Amino acid sequence: MIEVTEIIRLFPIIAGEIKLRLFCKDDISECYISWLNDSELMIYSNQRFRVHTIATCLEYFHSFESSNSIFITVLTKDGGHVLGTMTIHCIPEHETADVGILIGKKYCGKGFGKIAWRAVLELLSNDACVRKVTGGTLSCNFGMIKIMKDTGMQEDGVRRAQELVDGQAYDLLHFSKFK
Repeated sequence: MIEVTEIIRLFPIIAGEIKLRLFCKDDISECYISWLNDSELMIYSNQRFRVHTIATCLEYFHSFESSNSIFITVLTKDGGHVLGTMTIHCIPEHETADVGILIGKKYCGKGFGKIAWRAVLELLSNDACVRKVTGGTLSCNFGMIKIMKDTGMQEDGVRRAQELVDGQAYDLLHFSKFK
């Protein structure tokens, strides 16, 4: 069974030009909240349907306490700039972990997302108790599809016409990587 506390102990992680560390309360900044409220950045995320405030971000942050999930901050290697966030939602009974990522608008398309995604996949693949890592995205999110394919994930299922973006239905694509 997955031991989330064992995975947490491996942070911080340095990978290429980035550093991954556990998200802390101080990471809830005006910049972070502005990313969550940016309709263009959140176009493929269901977060676009909510208004985010310090209170809602604190509520989300606290939801990770005593859970089987991990909230991560993605930073430049020197820790000077927050580039984004990641989540790992573990289901110990099934030995699976589902990964999500958000990279800030001015850092998108620069390779930081792929480096971070690969680092988390490697971390989870090296855990003796994780047999499968999953992730998903809409079929119109070409950048995320590329990241998942480039890091060795395979298509693992499709929910046809699952979600609407600007009134058009798109498939929800599921990807996975087995140990």
